[in-house]
Amino acid sequence: LRFSALTFWALGFVAVGIALATAAAWPVYESPRALVVGVAGGLLGMGVAVLARMLRWGALLAALAAAAMYLIVAVPLAIPSALSSVPAFLGGLRDAVFGVVLGWKQMLTLAPPLGEYQAVLIPFLVVMVFGGFVATFLALHPGRRALAAVPVVAAMSVFGVAFGLSATSSPVVVFGIEVPAPREWLIGVGVFAA
Repeated sequence: LRFSALTFWALGFVAVGIALATAAAWPVYESPRALVVGVAGGLLGMGVAVLARMLRWGALLAALAAAAMYLIVAVPLAIPSALSSVPAFLGGLRDAVFGVVLGWKQMLTLAPPLGEYQAVLIPFLVVMVFGGFVATFLALHPGRRALAAVPVVAAMSVFGVAFGLSATSSPVVVFGIEVPAPREWLIGVGVFAA
């Protein structure tokens, strides 16, 4: 991996995507912990991808490293209440593993905002760690294949829309023009512009 201007543009693009995906997920949780999960999870995923590119790891080894990173940070970031004791930590680790598959169902059965209830932040952490990892791993790929990072970054922001509120944000008036769903528009335009 050579650190050129293009490398920094690629990393900046993924970082902007992480910020937009975190903003898109805010209405789902409305908790400061969700901001920590979004930003830290995304940056950790990026870090694993950068390390993998620097050490010239193949995709499989890099993916295993991302999975290991997820397991290391899942409880402290997404289920901090499980840090109270060893049995609680092991239960939190179990929730982190099973939450990859079952956490989505739990989110669908609860009404937003979800806050930090049980392990509801696990699906968001999965999106951010693995989204940040995959987008960065692709963006740092030499050649045109780096463009495959674009739909990954866009998909990260879809999480907040898919699991968000059933109603859009209240319209606002800008220079005498009513703008419907301003939060959704800003995130969509931001993702498109990035």
